[in-house]
Amino acid sequence: MLIGDRDYYVENWLSLAVNGNGSWARVIATDAERDLAILQLNFLREDSRGISYNPTPGASLDLNRNELVHILGNPGGQKLWRWTLGLFQSDDSDWLHINADIYQGNSGGPVLNGRGELVGIITLSNLRTDTWAVPARFVTELMDTVHPKHTFRIRNNDRDAMNYEVKWSASGDWTQHSVGPQQPITHWSGGTLSTGYPKIRFNSDGILGWGADRSYSIEAFLRYFGDDYRNHVTRYDAYEYIFDIGQDFVSIDLYRGNSDGCIPRDVNGDGVTDLQDLEYIGANVGLWLPAADADVDNDGDVDAADIIFAAGLTCTIAAAPSLNLEGTTTLTSTNLQHWIQEGKALGISDPTFQRGIAVLEQLLAAVQAEAVPKDTALMPNYPNPFNPETWIPYKLSEPAEVTVSIYGAEGYLVRTLTLGHQPAGVYQDKSRAAYWDGRNALGEPVASGLYFYTLKAGDFTATRKMLIRK
Repeated sequence: MLIGDRDYYVENWLSLAVNGNGSWARVIATDAERDLAILQLNFLREDSRGISYNPTPGASLDLNRNELVHILGNPGGQKLWRWTLGLFQSDDSDWLHINADIYQGNSGGPVLNGRGELVGIITLSNLRTDTWAVPARFVTELMDTVHPKHTFRIRNNDRDAMNYEVKWSASGDWTQHSVGPQQPITHWSGGTLSTGYPKIRFNSDGILGWGADRSYSIEAFLRYFGDDYRNHVTRYDAYEYIFDIGQDFVSIDLYRGNSDGCIPRDVNGDGVTDLQDLEYIGANVGLWLPAADADVDNDGDVDAADIIFAAGLTCTIAAAPSLNLEGTTTLTSTNLQHWIQEGKALGISDPTFQRGIAVLEQLLAAVQAEAVPKDTALMPNYPNPFNPETWIPYKLSEPAEVTVSIYGAEGYLVRTLTLGHQPAGVYQDKSRAAYWDGRNALGEPVASGLYFYTLKAGDFTATRKMLIRK
């Protein structure tokens, strides 16, 4: 069923994408003279169907004057999926002239003959009855410019510029290249690649720098682009190799990509791409000397854009990081809302960036869903062991008077934290969790050892243990 309400898609696009009913599009070829573009769609449903068309040069000449044609489109200010009948007038070799009453925004919509075949693409109208379309044969010509491109990207993490060589085939020559310190460079080639190619090498012949005369096979990512490849390729169309060069070593770390062209980014180095990578970056946002690996977009700062790009590198929204938010301290509702707002204000149209915003919105929805948990619970304090302070998180499924009592190992009462009447919600981050400074009721620091803390909220009571180590 097609829904004509534009607001429905604006408000529900994330859930549509997660459920396989949405797609990402990016331009891979353009013909500015004829106002045509070829879009590549990712994550299409297996049951998606295309419109058939006859690519032969004279296909539209099979139409007779005043023959009915069908125009589809989504003009602005109108219901979606608009269908308009038109009357074919002529084909002057460059344009199809049609009598049809269409709306501004129909541009790019298909024109179909009575058999449902594509005969043209709407490009212009006088907003009365004269409409012009690009003949389908020019779509074929633009499609013929689209060829496979094998792409890889390397980034020099060293402090000095580095020379290296690339070879795309066994019969080809090594070509010399240079990449500056902390800089990336992208390489590409068309056609079919032989097994084991391309190759990259660093040697010690006095030209290429340090190393031990060795070469590495590089896996290049395959995508399709038109003749204006340079205008459409992005950093995320390539497998990325990050290397450091030293007098005694050459090391290359490979990030593998998926078929949609994104590269999973294990920022914190724990072997997986998950929420902890976003947590790691979030903890570095705004620091004067942030961790270098938290600067995902390599612009010299760690900010919302780095979190968004990292979130987008989970490859698909459906494969977003696990939504187990336990133990996270920076992925709060406030932070997520701020990062999403800041990211949207940047106006970056890169598909990976847009995926990242969608993932953060998914996380925000999960955080807000946990705002009223199903069950009241007492969670582990952090840090533990600690010295001298710790935070005690908990969840309330309904409003309650809340106290946290701290006991020594022998069972004597050390301190009571009276938190007052609390609404239902999650009290997890440091601004909301119960705080204990490691002192007794008299303000004296307590000794090292094992302690217990008990949460009482209405009829709910639970106890956990913690350790002070000095």
